[in-house]
Amino acid sequence: MKNIQTKIIYLLLLFFVTTSLSAQTDRELLFKLDAKIDGMQKQMDVRFDAMQKQFDTMQKQTDTRFDLMQKQMDVRFDAADKKNDILFYVMITILAGIFGLIGFVVWDRQASLKPIKEENKELANELLKIKESSKKYESIFKKMGEVEPRFVEIFRNAGIL
Repeated sequence: MKNIQTKIIYLLLLFFVTTSLSAQTDRELLFKLDAKIDGMQKQMDVRFDAMQKQFDTMQKQTDTRFDLMQKQMDVRFDAADKKNDILFYVMITILAGIFGLIGFVVWDRQASLKPIKEENKELANELLKIKESSKKYESIFKKMGEVEPRFVEIFRNAGIL
């Protein structure tokens, strides 16, 4: 781009110089212009180099700032991840405890009800036996009442018949 600018400047200067001056003065002017343009080109190169150095310095400063910020953010994210991991493990532990407690309650309930159920079955069997024997005794008492009428009144007062 610098070469194109200098060529355009050369062409414009050449055009103006050739139209207005004679050949000898044109040559002298061209040499002077060429020297001035070279001087200006050198000054522009020096300025561009200085600007480039400033931009490079600013870029390095910006990069170091972003690197520092990225490291700080990484540390913060790592800390947050550790906290989230701890929270996750606590939640898993609590859920496992709840399910374990529910399982224990169900097991304990069944374990404690098993002897009661067995005892209820035994009591039900005994009750059936008692009902059967009470029917036998009732029939015996009725027969005794038929044989002796005094027994009927005693059995009724006792609530047997």
